[in-house]
Amino acid sequence: MSDAGSAYNNLITDRLKKVTSELRDIQQLLTGDPELDIRVLFEFREAVNHVRHTAWAVEQWLRLKAQKGDTFTVLNMLAVERLRITSELCNGLLMDLESNEVTAETEGIERLVPAVKKLTERLQSLGV
Repeated sequence: MSDAGSAYNNLITDRLKKVTSELRDIQQLLTGDPELDIRVLFEFREAVNHVRHTAWAVEQWLRLKAQKGDTFTVLNMLAVERLRITSELCNGLLMDLESNEVTAETEGIERLVPAVKKLTERLQSLGV
């Protein structure tokens, strides 16, 4: 492994250790009867789920690579996870639109519309 690859792996390892410690601290805080905005907690939970699924897929990829297995099967797992996340995001955005938290003036809405149109067209071409 190159020095750059080794440094990158060390960086990831250090970050994972720090985040793991921080998550344990957050777990302790959450058990202390906090009064939180439920949407913030939901978004946190979704982010943690996404990281958990991605970490699991990377773990599977590393195991398959070490065993000289077919690592491309992991790509399907990641696609399934992206579909789950996208569905959750769409449902959350719908709630934001219905509660007027997102409007025509919300920053980024202009980028969303063409992306959703392209996605819808592609999904329709699949017959869904």
